[in-house]
Amino acid sequence: MFEPGVRPSRNGPDLAQWASNSGMDFIGTPRAPTQRFGYVLDLTFSNIPFAQSSIRPDMHSGSDHETQVTTIPRRGTVPLEQFRYRIPEAELPKFSGLVCNSITQLDDPWALASTNQIDAFATTLADIFATAIQTAGKPDCGVRRAKREYWKHRINNIKDDKALYKIISWHKLASNLKAPPLVVNGVRIEDTMEKAEALRSEVLGRLRSPQVLSSQHGGALPKRSAIDLVAAFTHEIETAFTTRQHATMITMDVQGAFDALLANRLLARMTKQGWPLPLLRLVQSFLTGRKVRVRLEKSTTSYYNVECGTPQGSPFSPVLYMLYLAELLAQNSSLRFGYADDICLYRVSKSLNTNVRLLAKDIRKILAYSNANKIFFALEKLEMIHLTLKTDQYAPPCIVSEDLTITPITKALKEGKQPALRWLGVWFDRKLTFKRHVTERAAKARSVAYYIRSLARIKDSPPAVALRKAVLTCVIPLALYRTEA
Repeated sequence: MFEPGVRPSRNGPDLAQWASNSGMDFIGTPRAPTQRFGYVLDLTFSNIPFAQSSIRPDMHSGSDHETQVTTIPRRGTVPLEQFRYRIPEAELPKFSGLVCNSITQLDDPWALASTNQIDAFATTLADIFATAIQTAGKPDCGVRRAKREYWKHRINNIKDDKALYKIISWHKLASNLKAPPLVVNGVRIEDTMEKAEALRSEVLGRLRSPQVLSSQHGGALPKRSAIDLVAAFTHEIETAFTTRQHATMITMDVQGAFDALLANRLLARMTKQGWPLPLLRLVQSFLTGRKVRVRLEKSTTSYYNVECGTPQGSPFSPVLYMLYLAELLAQNSSLRFGYADDICLYRVSKSLNTNVRLLAKDIRKILAYSNANKIFFALEKLEMIHLTLKTDQYAPPCIVSEDLTITPITKALKEGKQPALRWLGVWFDRKLTFKRHVTERAAKARSVAYYIRSLARIKDSPPAVALRKAVLTCVIPLALYRTEA
């Protein structure tokens, strides 16, 4: 058992019988002496599978007995590498064929004579299965599959227009989106409450110190007035083209707009316009005694008095703002178009140089009036384009003053796009072909149409009537935007 070929003596047979009855195996090396005189002593028995005791001459301590080291395999379940592959039912014949073809090249397992051969056989067999799984299967994407099932469930449960709109509508920003730091007067502000206070003071409190309408002045009602203004302006330019004249347009944007309206100045202008006293008192009550607070992320400031601006979202606010700018646009109603806080100036003549000279004079008058009446324009948003049928690319700039020069649009910001100026949602190009406008609107409509089409599947899809209504409501208006002009 532990020393074959040696005649048993003393209690050796009893020890061997005990080991056999107890299920204990000798885990040392048979016939390997463990004592310097050649005797096999210091026997090691164990009932743990694959436990092994070996003699380590390199660890000899100088004793007359050899040093032995016992190795016990790790207990518990050994974690296996997760391949996470899935074989579809349709690919099972392919998997079976791959395994059968590879197994035919293996040796006969009954002919294996050593443990090394058995280990090599098992490794090769495992490689055969792994290769077949990776060839016939595909990665098992659990998260992707869960998302697919979630959206399939939502799409199949669409029963009305409201449910369809929830899927098609724009997604809101995540609640954990943190606002970036603010820089006010060179000071970097990162604390949420401090940023909210800075927004209130800089945006809401920056101006806190102490024939009525033009025919070309539109309000801020959606899908109204703007179309009429664009149509009127387009007609004026096309009429100029028929007489071989050239036009130049400049757009201006009021800075702050509704937030910058001063109540006392508005009341003074309405008094000059001849509005009755009860209406003036109503406007005064509407614009005074208001309070505001700023909410940023999870922080909310305290209430502050608002001494300028009009309430956002109120249908009364656009009307008051029209009255606030009425005098500015009424100064030259034939050459000034206005919609809310957007103003368009244009000139028509036989020469582009004449146009820019006249427009520079107009802008100087507007800036002088705005400075006197506390109306501020965003000078960085001034844009200009020449409208002409000439084939040359001559485009003189508009020099308003030494510090202000308006450069005309001659190149598009994106490569491959047609140079154009955008006003009230319409792109005006140099020859008034509206090719850029058609391209932009078609791209937006195509994007929404592709998204709606992705919801229409053969098996999982909303009702056809709901999809048709979504196309009529979302795609057609985008594609035909401002075609009335």
